[in-house]
Amino acid sequence: MSMRARMPDVRSTLTLKDALPLRSRVLIMTHDYPDPDALASAAALHLLLDRAYHVRSTILFTGVVSRAENQELLRHFRYRWRFTEDFQPPARWQPAIFLDVWPGSGNITVPPWARPIGVMDHHPPPTRMAPEGWFVDVRPGLGATVTILYEQLREADVNVPPWLAAIMAYAIETETLAFTRLSTPEDRAAYIALMSHANLRIIGAIRHAPLPRAHFSRLQEAIANARLYVNVAWTHLPEADPPELIAEVADLLARIERVTWSFCTGERGDQLLVSVRGDRRDARCGRIVREAIGGDGQGGGHDRMAAGFVSLTGLTPEQRDERLRRLQTALLRRMIPKKLPTEDADLDRIGRTLV
Repeated sequence: MSMRARMPDVRSTLTLKDALPLRSRVLIMTHDYPDPDALASAAALHLLLDRAYHVRSTILFTGVVSRAENQELLRHFRYRWRFTEDFQPPARWQPAIFLDVWPGSGNITVPPWARPIGVMDHHPPPTRMAPEGWFVDVRPGLGATVTILYEQLREADVNVPPWLAAIMAYAIETETLAFTRLSTPEDRAAYIALMSHANLRIIGAIRHAPLPRAHFSRLQEAIANARLYVNVAWTHLPEADPPELIAEVADLLARIERVTWSFCTGERGDQLLVSVRGDRRDARCGRIVREAIGGDGQGGGHDRMAAGFVSLTGLTPEQRDERLRRLQTALLRRMIPKKLPTEDADLDRIGRTLV
């Protein structure tokens, strides 16, 4: 891994035990539209709180889980989870631990009655100092947040049941793209240990979850809209349903030979979603997304993968098209700054189609 990819960790002097309440239930919160890393981390923390600290917890998240693999993963969940909007608002603030996300970032909906007491994450944090009173274990160098949870369970001498070991191992595999992108010896050690007693049937069921016919229609549309220019591949989905498809398509385009950058955009309601991939370890995708979005939305991520959204609220169809063109152009100018022919280049005529 390059030195640029090794961003400093943020860890509090406060232990998890010290941050936990004496009697109150703890909320476990992930980013909106949780992926396998977030879901597996939530289940692992639920187990840790129960077995090591005898603390009750509730897993909450906002947004649907619609990708077939993620739905199959949830079918093997042994712990109850709830949508935030379906949770009865408590009479007073509830302590909450955030996984795979920092509270206040653009990809999580935090209810007003949730009081942060902890964060475990592997994304670059917005601060280099842990807030007072929080337990913080944020390691941007890691390939997956669930690796942090594995280490916590191991240190607490809590045995991971085979169903959870399967989900945690699958999360590490998908988050690191089978160890072809950012990963560490800690990720690999966690993966090997979990796989040694994981329920392999569960992993197989998740990997090969049946896909709805609409999935292939969306992929066909994405490929039909895709364009190649220099070493960049990109496409757009007028309807990003499910939203996880944006990241899946970005990963798919990244596999094209001689392509070192890829991105996919898609509209979902009043948001324009984007997912970016870079083949270099110092690609700084998170920075590229933040700069390209500017004040129109929010985004972030790692060196080689990032995501974000642009607000489309109140815009006419023509204005939406212009905002899409502006975002695509901003991304391309940061990926290949000397290759775009003109400032107002017609992206529909640049490059060539895939098919």
